[in-house]
Amino acid sequence: MTELDNRLDDQLAGLRADLRAAVRDPGQGPVLERVRRRAQRRRTAFGVSTVSVGVVASLGLLYGLLGAGQLAEPPAHSGGSAERSVTMLDYADPRHGYALRADCPGGQETCVNMLLSTVDGKDQAERAVPAEVAGYGRLPAVKVLGPGNLVINGNGGYWHSIDGGLTWRRREFNGPDAAEIPKGGFLENCAGDLAVECTKEFVTVHDPATGQRRTLSTQPALDIRTVFKAPAPDGTWWVAGTIPGTDRSALASSRDNGRSWQVRELPAVATGKQIGTPVAAPDGTYYLPVTNGENLVTILRSGDGGQTWTQAWVPRDSTAASRLPGPETLRGDLVPGAGGRLRLIDKEGVTWRSDNGGQSFAKAEQQIPGTEVEWTRNGFLAYSWTANHASRLYHQSGDGETWREVP
Repeated sequence: MTELDNRLDDQLAGLRADLRAAVRDPGQGPVLERVRRRAQRRRTAFGVSTVSVGVVASLGLLYGLLGAGQLAEPPAHSGGSAERSVTMLDYADPRHGYALRADCPGGQETCVNMLLSTVDGKDQAERAVPAEVAGYGRLPAVKVLGPGNLVINGNGGYWHSIDGGLTWRRREFNGPDAAEIPKGGFLENCAGDLAVECTKEFVTVHDPATGQRRTLSTQPALDIRTVFKAPAPDGTWWVAGTIPGTDRSALASSRDNGRSWQVRELPAVATGKQIGTPVAAPDGTYYLPVTNGENLVTILRSGDGGQTWTQAWVPRDSTAASRLPGPETLRGDLVPGAGGRLRLIDKEGVTWRSDNGGQSFAKAEQQIPGTEVEWTRNGFLAYSWTANHASRLYHQSGDGETWREVP
């Protein structure tokens, strides 16, 4: 706690006017680093969401049956000395984004949470959050389900807004089971109450129509380890785990929005290791990283939609005379491109490039603009920390080649 308090006393950068601020709360720099490492292992922590979905017309009737949470007044700030930091950032699309900001004018005990909203990717507006999660305590989380559709949860409960945070409706966190993944939904593997850790490992979906988390009726025949929240470009949903009763790694895929799942065992080299995000190139070729922590064990390749996998890249023994240059560690997801191009970022922040489907690598002249990259519903999102972990800068790419700064 001493380290966290000391970090709280550091000067924090406020949210950039165009919402490219960092995900950092008072004293949370070390916590976020641990979260990043946990996400590297399990890929289940929700980072930046890019889910975009329309709101169904029947919500008005549904909300008529629900109670509204009391809103907290936006805090008044007397000057520039107040400590401000962003604790959560989430985007529906490049124009619509939301952030939770903690304002701490008198230290940690005086923190007040506030929602920031942008509808043009530039200007921001303050929105009050429900009073139950406005004060300091367990930090709330925001999940974006569409341009004006978001949920907030924290110690005080669970709230849903369909008007960009202008009004909130309190909801039950868990809804009824879902027969399929609704349009615009995203996946998680947590089932249970509002606990920090999952109480059960199931495939669950956040439903944009209600804001609730719902367990899929049909589960893959796996001991689930990782649920990948966004589908691949071809619409395939992926879940990683082990064959029940064994430690043999496998992938489950669904091409009918979770109504059925097909399980394929991975090569033996993946046994007992962490399975990264399956990412698809424009020609449909899939690439799959296998890691041991941040150490890259191998990159698997599939040319038949994940039915079979072969090894494309294996880091060579550093003592071998025939050792070829290439990445030995991995931060985040792989970034495939057209024509067999494949890029990745290692733990030193170096971008490696392959032009032959991962068979060989060289250091890339054009670096990915970040120290970690993630596959999202809207493409690839790269981020990097600024000095002292005060903020993060984001870049987005639809093809893994051309990047633009996310405002």
